[in-house]
Amino acid sequence: MTAIERTAYPRFKRSLTAKDLAEVYTPTPGERFLALRSTKGSVAELGFLVLLKTYQRLGRFIPLGEVPAPIIEHIAKLIDPHLDASDLDDYDSSGTRQRHIPLIRAAQRLKPYSPAARTCLLKAMVQAARTKEDLADLINVALEELAREYFELPPFATLDKAAHHVRAITTRGLYRRVYQAIPQEARTTLDALFVVEDGARLSGWEQLKQEPASPTLTHLRDLIDHLFVISEQRKLLRHRGTSPGRDRDERPGASQTPDTGSSVRASWP
Repeated sequence: MTAIERTAYPRFKRSLTAKDLAEVYTPTPGERFLALRSTKGSVAELGFLVLLKTYQRLGRFIPLGEVPAPIIEHIAKLIDPHLDASDLDDYDSSGTRQRHIPLIRAAQRLKPYSPAARTCLLKAMVQAARTKEDLADLINVALEELAREYFELPPFATLDKAAHHVRAITTRGLYRRVYQAIPQEARTTLDALFVVEDGARLSGWEQLKQEPASPTLTHLRDLIDHLFVISEQRKLLRHRGTSPGRDRDERPGASQTPDTGSSVRASWP
């Protein structure tokens, strides 16, 4: 799995300072009013505000059991000094939480993660995969697009799985296009490079990768011969005939990657 630290996926800080709590997790007067209007009792108000503030920070709803205790304690003190984090032990399994979720969504004007959101992130990843290979980059592009379209974020594992899937499909498409552009004669020669001939110690491929020896006259002649062999191999890869995608836009910088969007969405579970 891609390291979450290498992406922009929102998460709690490992260590929360008093400044973090004050700036990020202190409800505004408007949010306090919304909570008072939407709840009955201080415990329900606490649950509502913790759910709201963590939702704003993470872009998704999580069980309050996963919220760091300092955040709950900070918000509890603002509501009622007698409240404690243990007062919310039953909140995650309650119907109260389920009633709070749509109210918070409406207030934040965000849409739940859905098949439409899945299509949105896949389209963004497919487009990015034409120029980016790193999985973290694909995930970050998807995060930006989901935020732009006001969708809630899915679990990180969903994004990571999608990024692996898109990269695999896109890479196979590129490999297929290159393979189809190579003449049969060149394919046969390239395949032969990976065969160790009888009596030989190395394959042709290993011989091509040999590093130059010490700078003596004999070794210099060997290097020249070696470079000549490499140049002969390159001749086989010169363009012959019409390659796949030739009718596409061939201006400098134009994308030559096959459109894999349809196949990605069709094969994504």
